[in-house]
Amino acid sequence: MLLLLIHLPFLNRKKSSFLIVFLPIALLLGLHLIIGNEPILSRVASLRQLSIPFGLLTLGFLMVNIFRKQDLQSWFRSAIYLLLFGSIVMYAVFLLELLPIQSYADLKQLALTDNNIPFMFYDGISGNLIRNVSTFLDPINLGHFLAFSLIYFWYEKKSSLLFLALILVALVLTISKGAFLQLVLCIFILERHLFPRWFFYGGLLCIIPLLCWASIYHGGIAAHLHGLKVACTHLTFLGEGLGAVGNQALLFKGETSLAIFDTYIGSVVGQIGLLGLAIWLLPFCILLLKLKKYNWLQVLLITQLAVAAISENTFNFLSIFPLMLCIGFYSNKEDV
Repeated sequence: MLLLLIHLPFLNRKKSSFLIVFLPIALLLGLHLIIGNEPILSRVASLRQLSIPFGLLTLGFLMVNIFRKQDLQSWFRSAIYLLLFGSIVMYAVFLLELLPIQSYADLKQLALTDNNIPFMFYDGISGNLIRNVSTFLDPINLGHFLAFSLIYFWYEKKSSLLFLALILVALVLTISKGAFLQLVLCIFILERHLFPRWFFYGGLLCIIPLLCWASIYHGGIAAHLHGLKVACTHLTFLGEGLGAVGNQALLFKGETSLAIFDTYIGSVVGQIGLLGLAIWLLPFCILLLKLKKYNWLQVLLITQLAVAAISENTFNFLSIFPLMLCIGFYSNKEDV
């Protein structure tokens, strides 16, 4: 939002009028911040979480002034090489104990196992597989970054199969279920011409029953769905207030008014209500219409929002960084 306000006077009328679509949510969140009753740290943390997507969109929008499309592609390719190298280093560090892990864990406030590996780096299903985190701290964030990269380098920047295979291996090693789901949905939608229409729509309708079935055997999925269920069964027009529900409220306030956890969209509607959710989604709806030339980008945005209904980390800063940057960038291109 700060990027938007600083650069708005320097944009021409056509482009600045487009950026105004972010103002309603900025005003709403600002009002909630001022009149809210929750602890100030909880409100500020929640404000940051809900406004980060629009800050990244604005950054991508402004990058057109200094970046060409080829520059952006080179930047993403370099980022992938860095992440792949980071994955190799990470496994070497943890498996061979090349660095003082205890100091790192103390700095990041991470609990270590008897093998001096952070608990959060272990796969929750098998319990003994070390997840790929590369230069990220959270494997879920890395998973969504890599899922975006696979779609980007296949549909926008036709890359070699070896390069794509390396990204896929790195993604699989994150064991990020949300990223897997997003990737499968993206490919299923983008390649829907390969399937009969009844199979395509039937497959989409099967997603919710499959998630409910998986929640029986996986506590993490059950927690995600429970948070979304609570958000849906306690819908209000104006919400509980900024910082009242969600993991940010639990972290900074120590409690929540509703048991809404691990669901980004659930926390949005729980805090600012149906009205707030509609205003929060408005810029994304406008962007979807504007990105008609870039079907892959439209599908990535839709699937990221869909998975965010059952996962909070899906819309964290690093999870959405490349997607929001690209959406803002391509939205400001003259040929869009």
